[in-house]
Formats: sequence, C-alpha cells, structure tokens
Amino acid sequence: MPKQIDYAQTIYAAGTDLLSLINDILDLAKIESGTVTLDIGPERLSGLRDYVERTFLQVAQTRAWGSRWTRPRLAGGDLHRRKSDSNRS
Repeated sequence: MPKQIDYAQTIYAAGTDLLSLINDILDLAKIESGTVTLDIGPERLSGLRDYVERTFLQVAQTRAWGSRWTRPRLAGGDLHRRKSDSNRS
C-alpha cells in the first residue's frame, strides 16, 4: 500500500506542476496578444503575518533579534491583489 500512496503523490505533484506550466503559458500568450486584464480586489494579509511569524520567529529569537521583532501594522490589513484571470489564481 505505501508504494501506491507514493505513486499517487507523484502523479498529483506532476499534475499540479503541469497545470502551473499551462497557466504560465496562457499568461504569456495574453501578454503577447495584448489582452491582459487585471482583476484587482482586496486581499487579507493576516494569514501572511502569521505565516512569517511562524517561519522566522525562532530564527529571530536564536539570533537575539527576538526583542526587536514586532508584527507589522497595515492600514486595515488589506492589500490589492492582481490576478490575470478571475478563473485562475
């Protein structure tokens, strides 16, 4: 059974990589044809702050940066996100 799980994970990863490649090719085709449209909308950054804190706080404390570590404050916590197509992320 573990081999089957490993094979399924490999197939899934390959499919994800292929989908990403196809999306990049479609984006390049839109840029070359001049038909790029931007979908701009609000994006919450609270999850990003938590991710950065989880990832780097231990390193900051190990290197004695912990006392200077503060969470950045953003006006309203929103940032505009740009996407080339509303059907893809």
